[in-house]
Amino acid sequence: AMIADGGSTVASRGTLMGGQAILSAANKIKQRMADAVRETLKAQSIDDIAWQNGKVFNRHSPELSLSFQQVCDMTRATGANLSAYGWHVAPNIHWDEEKGCGSPYFTWVYGCQLADVAVDMRTGKITVNNVVATHDVGKVINPVGFSGQVYGGVLQGMIGYGMLEDFNTEHGVVKSENFDTYLLPTIKDMPHIDIIAVENYDKAGPMGAKVIGEPVLELGAAALNNAVSFAIDRPNRTLPLTLEQVRLGYNLKKPERQSEQMLESGDKKQVHRLNTLSLSVPQTLKEALTLMAGKGAMPIAGGTDVLVQARMLSGEVPLVNIAGLAELKEIFDVEGGISIGSGVCFTDLVKHPLIQQRYPLLVTACKTVGSLQLRNRATIGGNIVNAAPCADSMPPLIIYDAEVE
Repeated sequence: AMIADGGSTVASRGTLMGGQAILSAANKIKQRMADAVRETLKAQSIDDIAWQNGKVFNRHSPELSLSFQQVCDMTRATGANLSAYGWHVAPNIHWDEEKGCGSPYFTWVYGCQLADVAVDMRTGKITVNNVVATHDVGKVINPVGFSGQVYGGVLQGMIGYGMLEDFNTEHGVVKSENFDTYLLPTIKDMPHIDIIAVENYDKAGPMGAKVIGEPVLELGAAALNNAVSFAIDRPNRTLPLTLEQVRLGYNLKKPERQSEQMLESGDKKQVHRLNTLSLSVPQTLKEALTLMAGKGAMPIAGGTDVLVQARMLSGEVPLVNIAGLAELKEIFDVEGGISIGSGVCFTDLVKHPLIQQRYPLLVTACKTVGSLQLRNRATIGGNIVNAAPCADSMPPLIIYDAEVE
C-alpha cells in the first residue's frame, strides 16, 4: 500500500496545521451565533457584527451591543450547537528529488541568534553573558507562549547541545546512559536573552502566524560555537564545547567506570574475584618507597580505587599499606601556600580551618566526592594519581596553581 505524503512530522507544526483547523471550527460557531443575534443587533450579515473585549455589537451602530454571555444564551435558545468540527488540508507542494527543484514546504521561517560569551582560558569554562534571539513568526498569537518557546529553545540548543549534552558511545554501546554523565540544562543555567519577534504575515498560517518550535533550537549551538571560536581564535568542529575541548582543542577519552570493567561472554558479564593479596605495613615513608620499588607493589591508603582495579589482575596483588604513615597526613603552612600530605582523607581536608580560609573552592569541590563513608577513606593523593579527568579535586587544584612533589 502507498501512503500519501502528509508533510513533515515536526515540533513546528501545531500552530500552523492545528490553528487552521481551530479557526475553521470557530468560524462555524461564530456564524451560528451571528445568525442568532443578527435581528437584535439589526445587522444585515456577520460582516456587520464586531466581536471585541467581551462584547458583540453592530460595527455601524455600536450602541446596539450584547455581552458575549448574552450571545451564547441566545444561541442556545435557538437550538444551535455551540461546538463544531474543523478541518485543514495543507496546500499542495511538489519537490522533485532527482532534479532538485520545486518547494518541499509551503511556508518558510527565518531566525538569527547572537551569543556574547566570555571564555576562561585557564579552565576552558564558557560564560554566556547575553543572547539575542530574533525570529520571524508571521504573527505572535500567544506572547507568553512565544517567549517561553524561545527561552526553552535557546537553553536546550545553546547550553544543552552546545555545552553540556555529551552523548558518549564506545563500540556501539551508549556510555552516557544516566543523568550523572549526560548533563541537561536547568533553569539555573538560563542566560539573559533579548527576544525580538519579527511579524511577517503569512497567508498560509492562522491569522498570519508561522511556527516557532525547532527554529529556535537549531541556531543556539552554532551561535555559541562561532562566538567561542572568535574568542579563542581557533575553530571548533566538535560539540559539545566541554572544558577540555575549549582548553585543549580535543576531548579527553572518558574513563571507563571501574565498576563497569567486566569480562563479557555473549550477553553475560562477570567481574573477577580478588586474587591473592599480600599486604606489607611499613613504619616509615622510606620503608614504603623501598617496598614499592622492590616488589612493584601498589600503595593502598583509602583503597577506594586500588581494590577495584585489583579485580582486573589475574595474578598475585602485592599491596603496601601507607594509610598509617604520619608523614603523609600532615597539613601545615609553607612559604606562599599550604602543604597537604597525599594521605590526607577528604573528610579531614574539608574540615581543616586553613584550607577553609584560603582555598574555599577546593573545600566545595571535595565535599562532592562520593558519599561521607567514601570521603572518610578516599585521599587527596589517590584522587590525583588515579588520573581520571572527572576527578573532583583537580579543577580547583589547577586554578590554585598547586604543585605535586
